[in-house]
Amino acid sequence: MRLLELVLNKRKIITIALFISFTIFVIWFALLKREPEHQRIFKPELFWAIRAWLAGEYNGRAETIQYFENILFFIPFGLLFPWKEKWPLVFICALTLSIVIEVVQFIFSLGWCEIDDVITNTAGAMIGYWGYVIIRKNCMRYRGEKRNNHVD
Repeated sequence: MRLLELVLNKRKIITIALFISFTIFVIWFALLKREPEHQRIFKPELFWAIRAWLAGEYNGRAETIQYFENILFFIPFGLLFPWKEKWPLVFICALTLSIVIEVVQFIFSLGWCEIDDVITNTAGAMIGYWGYVIIRKNCMRYRGEKRNNHVD
C-alpha cells in the first residue's frame, strides 16, 4: 500500500510540474515573446472573424483559423490540470488565465485583446479536461475487464 501511495504522489508531482511548465509556456508564448505594437486593439464583437470571412473580407479566413489554434493550444491546460475532480476549477482557472493574458496584451500593446480568445482558450481547456475524463474512464474500464478476464 505504501508503494502505491508513493507512485501516486510521484505521478501527482509530475502532473503539477507539467501543468506549471505548460502554463509558463502559455504566458511566454502569449506575452513575453511578443513585441509591442503601435496601437491597442480591442475586439469586443463575438466571432467577428467568422463574419468577416463569410463577408469575404481580407484576412477573415486566417483570423477564423486562429479560433481553432487557440482551442488546440489550450487543450493541454485541461489535460494536465492537476485537480481534475473539480471541473469548475478547470473552467475558472482557464477563464482567469485567458482574461489576464488578454488584459496584459491590451495594456502593453502586445496583440489584440479579443473576447473570442477568452472563449476559445477556455473551450480548449474544457475539451482537454473532458478528453481526460473520457480517457480515464476507458482506461479504468479496460483495467477492470482485464482483471475480470484474468484467470489465476
